[in-house]
Amino acid sequence: MRKATTPIISIIILLLITVALAGAAFTFIQSYLFTYTCSNFSMDDGMVVFCMSTGTENVISAQVTNTEQQSLSNADFSVVQIDGVNTTASLSAPLQPGEAGILIEADDCGGSGCTPGAHTVSVGTAAGVTTVNVHCP
Repeated sequence: MRKATTPIISIIILLLITVALAGAAFTFIQSYLFTYTCSNFSMDDGMVVFCMSTGTENVISAQVTNTEQQSLSNADFSVVQIDGVNTTASLSAPLQPGEAGILIEADDCGGSGCTPGAHTVSVGTAAGVTTVNVHCP
């Protein structure tokens, strides 16, 4: 009877170690996936990225929609560029789930002004980067 006790205890200890490792792996994977899925947004070509002439200059605006379940703020956007040059994210307030807001409103496209012609707008979070072309008159 005494010899049977040791294998049973060792099996229980191995099972506890396995459960603990599985729990740690699940927690790591969940936090990893949450980081990359909590920053999703949508930016449709043409419908929400536009170039408007104010008479003396062109202004490029980009509207984004929060498609996730947590709010998005300016800090969540790691890439905000016009023609490959960084610009400032200009959300007036964090976007709640399902809300849309103007992220870019710029009259200085890559340091050269928003000249007539094609421009490239890139916006991205940890989840990915969306690039849209826009034409200024």
